[in-house]
Order: sequence, then structure tokens, then C-alpha cells
Amino acid sequence: MRTLLEGIRSDKDGTQHAALAALRQLRDPALGPLFERLINSEDWSLRVDCVLGLAELSASGKVDIARIEQLPGEADREAAINAVIALKLVDSAQVKAMLAWSDLPSSQRVILAGELRRLGEAPDSALLIRLASSKTPEVAGLAVGILLDLKAAQAAQLAAKSREQIAALAPATRSAVIAQIAEACSVDGLVGAGPYIASLLTLPELTEENRQRTLGSLLVLSPTDAYPALAAAVIADRSTQSLLRYGSVLLASGARAPAAEWARFRSSAEARDEVLDAIADAGTALTDGDFTNAYAKLVATERRSVLRGALDGAHRIGPTADRAFGLACLALIMKPGPTPPQVSETLLLSLFRLAELEPGELRGPLATDSLDPPTQDALLMALLHAGTPAAAEVARTIQGRASRTGEGQIAVLVARNSPSVTPSELEELMRVAGGGVNVAFPVRTQAAWLWLRHSKKINDAIAMIAPDDSTTPVDKTQVEKSQVEKTQ
Repeated sequence: MRTLLEGIRSDKDGTQHAALAALRQLRDPALGPLFERLINSEDWSLRVDCVLGLAELSASGKVDIARIEQLPGEADREAAINAVIALKLVDSAQVKAMLAWSDLPSSQRVILAGELRRLGEAPDSALLIRLASSKTPEVAGLAVGILLDLKAAQAAQLAAKSREQIAALAPATRSAVIAQIAEACSVDGLVGAGPYIASLLTLPELTEENRQRTLGSLLVLSPTDAYPALAAAVIADRSTQSLLRYGSVLLASGARAPAAEWARFRSSAEARDEVLDAIADAGTALTDGDFTNAYAKLVATERRSVLRGALDGAHRIGPTADRAFGLACLALIMKPGPTPPQVSETLLLSLFRLAELEPGELRGPLATDSLDPPTQDALLMALLHAGTPAAAEVARTIQGRASRTGEGQIAVLVARNSPSVTPSELEELMRVAGGGVNVAFPVRTQAAWLWLRHSKKINDAIAMIAPDDSTTPVDKTQVEKSQVEKTQ
């Protein structure tokens, strides 16, 4: 109880959201009543998380937009709309209904219009023309992108006007605005906006970071429109660092680029560079569909930017590439000796995806006699993150033989996927929830909820955490006092 309250009431930056996100990840229908009560909380972040949690638990897997409309503040609604779009918790009918709301700011209308287009429908052209004339360049730019994708008659004229508006901005602002427009067009799949984004890349004095962000978005959206800009960037600066950065951008896009594009990154005969040559060779292999060979070459570089680009690109290519990259990373992790610290985060993320796709691939490594505790804990963390029955089955193969941290992770994963747990597993859940195991706070939050569920104390806990007549969760000191009184 104390752990749940600590997360729900936390005023520490991000702690409350992390705790609620951990509960939402459980996809436990028993959480519905708790979300229903907390949705009227005085805390805006808590309200939004509860709206999302109820949507994820619903039979349709979609949000009840009436809940968004009833949120008390504009910031609440903005956060909720952005989240349900990002999580794909809305359908086209719901997007249209929200577009009909009278009090939406232009920034939200254009985001909803972009989502409607992503879902394959055409937003109202009069609305888009109004938005394309906005004095806010980000709003105007995305509206122009939608009109271009729709091949609207006024699109070219409005695109030219938008470009002039953006060109008049200060360089730093201009760079950020272009990157934001490019990312939004890419997310919404506005392929018709490709030439417009490419034209924005030719504006002067763009910051290098935002140039790369924009080019990365364009490579995802419309590779053929992006290749000339990529060539220009590589020709302008042939330094090793520049080539590594842009090679990583191309990898991250997941674009199956022609061999000539990858060849731009090959080092010269006078100054051979193994990492650049690996990018060129691996890129060609990716285009040919030889994912195993490609990712083996990239992972062998042990370069942070290269591996991060490969991680993002594999996810964009699809599950087959994701699996191949995960297996290449697993091979590096299982090599004797310490894991290269500069790539440890990317390696862990690759394990997360592998555990989601093919948890059985971790069974053999977990059974290795010489496996060190940190590596074992990382593999179990990946299975816990996957959270599936198949992942729990794999984790259970070493239950009773894992580290202190590992046993705690196994207990949470097993409890999540089992109708009942043993007394020892229930005790382990309590230990994790209470902080007796070295796991992150979100895992402690999950353990606390699962202990309550398997102890059949959920109803009492909900009544205590969020009484019917209260919009604010009770203070944890009240819970402690109540628990003491019950034992007397």
C-alpha cells in the first residue's frame, strides 16, 4: 500500500507517471475501478494517465473521447490528445468528433487532421487552408504537408508562402521549426510533402543537429526526396565524424537505400576506417535483405551512434530485422568479459525487443553455467519488460537459481501471468514492493499491485487509496495508521 501511494502521490519529477505507466503496462482489468476513481484527481498528470489506462483496458482498445472532453484544463486535453494519438488509441470517427469541438486550439486541430490523414481519410479542406495560413509556422507547415499529400489545388501556393514564413525566422528558431514539421509529416506518412520538406532543408544557416533530425524524418517519409540532401551533406563535410553521424541517420531511417547511397560512407584508400566501411557493407546487406550479416557487422563496431541507428532502423524495417539485430546484440552480450559501457543502453533495448518477439531465444543463454549475475539480471529484465506468458515460462526455468534481483523480477513476471502464486512467490512480491530487492520503482509498483491482487485485497486497497467521496488519494500516513489499527 505504501509503495502504491508513494507512486500515486509523488511530486517528484516523472515518478508519478512512471508508477502509473507501470500499472497500465500490466493490462489488468482489476485496475479499472482504481483508474475510474483517480480520474477526477486534482493532479493533471494522474488524470491523463487514468484516461489512457481505461482506454487500454477497454474492449475496443480505444479511448472514450468524452473523458478527454471532460478534463478540466486545456493542458490536460492537449496532453491526452497527444498521448492517444501516439499510442494509437483513437479511430477515424473519434478523430472527426474531436475536430468538431469548438474550443480546440489550432495546434491540436492540425495534429488531429494529420492523424485523420494517417488513418487514410481526407480532413476538411477549408479547415486545412485556414490552418495553413496560421501565423504559427509549425501549424501552417503541417497543414501544408497534409494539403500536399491530398494534392489540393491550393497546396503549392500555400507551401511557397509557408517556406517564406519559415525563412524569415531567426536561424535557431527556423532550424527547430523545420525539424518539427518534418517529424510531424513523417509520423503522419504524408509522402506528398516530401519535396516540400526537401526544399526546407535548402534554407540557410540550419543547425547541424536539426538538419540531421530533418533529414532523418525525410528519409523515413520519402527516401528518394531525401537522397539528394544526404549527398549534399556528405559532400560538404567528409570528416570521419560527419560521415559517422550521417551514416547513423541513414541506418536509423530503415531505408533500403541503393548501394550507391551506402557507398558514400566508404572510407578512402588513403585513410581506411573500419567503422565507415562496416556501415557501407552493412547498408548494402540490409538493402539485399541479409539482416544477419548486416547487423553482425554493425554490432561488431561497438560504436554507440552506429548501434543506436541500427536499433531504430531495425524496428522500422520490421520484426525480421528486429530479431536479427537482437540476436547480434545478444551474441555480443554473451561474449566473455565486460559489456562495452558506451553501448550498454542500446544492447538492453535490443534485448527488450527480442524478448517481445522471441522470448525463447533467451532460454539457452539463461541456462549458461558461467553466466554472470549482471548479464543474467539484464536478460530477466528483458523478459519482465515483455511481460508475456511465454516470457514468464522462460524466466521460470531458472527460478530458485537466480540472483536476489533476478528472483524478484521472476516473481513479478510470474505473478503477472498466473491465476495464483505460491506462498513463497507472494512473500517475494512483498519483498520487491517493499524495496528489499534492487529493482526500479516502477517494478516495485507492479509488485505492490500484484501482491494485493493475489492476496485478494484489491477492493480494500482501492477504497483506502481513493475513497468514493474523495478526488485526492489519501496520504500514506493515513494508510499506515489504518493498517496499525487493524492489527490491534
